[in-house]
Amino acid sequence: MQTMADFSTADEEIRESLDRARVLVPVEGAMFLVLGAVAIVLPGLAAIAVTVLLGWLFLFSGLIGLMVALGARHVPGHRWSIVSALVALAAGLALMIWPIENVESLMLVLGLFLIADGIFSLMYAFDHRRQLSGRWVWMLASGIFTLAFAAAILAWPQMHAALLGTLVGIDMLIAGAALVAVGTGLKMT
Repeated sequence: MQTMADFSTADEEIRESLDRARVLVPVEGAMFLVLGAVAIVLPGLAAIAVTVLLGWLFLFSGLIGLMVALGARHVPGHRWSIVSALVALAAGLALMIWPIENVESLMLVLGLFLIADGIFSLMYAFDHRRQLSGRWVWMLASGIFTLAFAAAILAWPQMHAALLGTLVGIDMLIAGAALVAVGTGLKMT
């Protein structure tokens, strides 16, 4: 049988997790904003350089996402954050270990990654809508943009590397803004 002390401990743990998330999620969003700006400023690299740059961007975003998700395990969408971070880590490592020299192959890999990431963003948004944050629409918009971006990449795999870097940067900027909005909107229910 649970006592009042057990409920108090659980409430305190949830409160601490939300307090961490109020700081960590906007920090993650800010990092996405910086990484997105880097991708936009440096878009005109050769296909191999774009692959390695994207590998690093995905690796950093995955590491940051995983740290945030592990530090805020009581926040809605926690499991989707972990899955998304692990997929970003895997994609980043794969692109760094086996850089793709063929732009069409890079576009296929990137398109598939973005489909997964867009779906995870939508699921994250829906968890926030049901449970906590009134700012879930930001994540919904980010997920929809990511899916549209993935569709564009898969429809035009011969896209120029400079345009690819710019679009990845825009996607990261939107995701970063969404995370800042969601993180600053977290409150105790």
